[in-house]
Order: sequence, then C-alpha cells, then structure tokens
Amino acid sequence: MIRIEEAVEVDATAEAAFAFVSRIEDYPAWLPGVVRAEPTADGGIRLALAGPGGIGVDALGRITASDPPRSIAITATSGLFRIAATCTVEPLGEARSRIGVRAEVEPRGLATLAAGRIEQELRAAVPATLRRLREAVEAVDAPEAPEAPDAPEVPPPA
Repeated sequence: MIRIEEAVEVDATAEAAFAFVSRIEDYPAWLPGVVRAEPTADGGIRLALAGPGGIGVDALGRITASDPPRSIAITATSGLFRIAATCTVEPLGEARSRIGVRAEVEPRGLATLAAGRIEQELRAAVPATLRRLREAVEAVDAPEAPEAPDAPEVPPPA
C-alpha cells in the first residue's frame, strides 16, 4: 500500500477551497494522471486515468464521506489500482485555508510488479500537484477586479 499525506496553504476561504476540491470535473486541473473525471447517473464517479506506459485506465468510484466545508473522501477502483483519497480543509483566517490531501494507492494485479516505481512517481509528482491545486483554487476564488468608474461627461467646448 502506498500512502501519501501532504498539505498546501491557499489564499481562499475554506468554503471556496472545499467547493473546488468537491467538484469532480475539476480533478484533471490538479491531479496528475486524471485525464477526465465526471459524475455518473447513479451518483458515482468515472475517472479516465493515464496508466502505466501511457495505457488509459478507467476507474469507477464513489464519494464515501462528505462533511462540507471540511472534508470529502473518495474511493475508486480499476483493474490495476484501488485508490482511497481524502481532502480536508482547515480555515486559517478570513481568506486563507489549508488543504490536506491523503491518498492510499493499492496496486493490484500486474501493477504490483511495478509498485516501487509507481510509488516513486507518485511521490515525485506531489510538489507539482500541490502547486497546481493552490493555483487552481486561488484562480477560482480570486476577486474580480473592480470596474473603472465611468468618466464624468464633459460638455464639448463652446
């Protein structure tokens, strides 16, 4: 079993951070190897993953726990992996939060032969994953720039 637990601080409210990590469709924006993510008609999750050697892997999952705006847990299974992940959100102030990411990846079948390499690749991807997560959350929660006030009308010279 491969276990990874890390956290990143973001300039966003806990509510905004939780809303982002809860949107399944946004997973490809920050999770490496997730090519597509979408909810299914039965309330599950369908993930298209870039598997070993560039082979596409489909995984089906489910939200196993949700405590808005503090945590969400998901499990997903394919023929090659079983993944259990939890994102937690801790408010650090009015507009700052810490997002914790905990993942357990269990290689199955032939993937067990490459478990060491898979773990190395996952751990190497963590810093970039946290950076993408921070950037994506902050981009969504960024306040819009205020519009410039209308210039007062000046009558034409007489």
